[in-house]
Amino acid sequence: MKQPVWKTLLYLLPALLLTRPACSDVMISSVDKEGARSTVLIAGEHARINHAHNETYLLLDLKKKQVYAVNTREAFVMDLSTPHVKHGHGEIRLGKQMPRVQLIRQGNGPVISGYATQGYRVSVQEKYCHEEYLATEPLANREIQHFLQVMSALSDSREEIQRNLLFDDSDPCDIAADTIDDQYQKLGLPMKTVLSDGSLNRLITHIDTATTIPPGTFALPANYPILSRQEVWQQHEVRLTAEKREKLLQKNHAIQQRIETMEKQRAIERTPVPRP
Repeated sequence: MKQPVWKTLLYLLPALLLTRPACSDVMISSVDKEGARSTVLIAGEHARINHAHNETYLLLDLKKKQVYAVNTREAFVMDLSTPHVKHGHGEIRLGKQMPRVQLIRQGNGPVISGYATQGYRVSVQEKYCHEEYLATEPLANREIQHFLQVMSALSDSREEIQRNLLFDDSDPCDIAADTIDDQYQKLGLPMKTVLSDGSLNRLITHIDTATTIPPGTFALPANYPILSRQEVWQQHEVRLTAEKREKLLQKNHAIQQRIETMEKQRAIERTPVPRP
């Protein structure tokens, strides 16, 4: 299952943050289904996501809504605020309708890391995807609330969902992960995610609201070039073989057929049944 935006990688900005007013910094620690640890660091107008995989981390300027993905293995930074990739593999036409995503409240959930939660069942087009356990109490923290608001604004657009469907392993539940971020600032911080088979996907293990994060944590690496999405894609495309290109085109065609079938079904559902 694809992770919602804030749960995976992304973020942050140059060094106008080396001098910032004193405030309550936040560190949110979590583990994934394999026990790998990730952290979200929030300080004033800036945030950083250290993913379980150390080759990439994300930096975010919360005020300017600028996002950077830092690739330490290949030593470059991708500016995720640049326009989406224009590629030669064709576009997916989602049409006017987006898949229907539902969060259905299930009642009280467990206490997680000291916070009471509410359980929600997440489904897409009637397909059950996973359970979310959300806590409202952390929303009282200004840093966390601001972070969730910005993450909602940065959630994947229709164009980005097209790109994800084309280049990632596609599943309707991936769309749920891309579209429910805007619910968190109202319903609560996602403390735990359980997949449809009952296995744990992600769990917040600790929220520290009394920490102090060193300012340099949010500085971009001085010697890394900053590349646009298009430049990163072009470098990747050079390495694509003809066989891989053909597989991408086949996948694109299969996805398009699935979306068209979905839209036809929705049109049938909207058509009123004639009265006898």
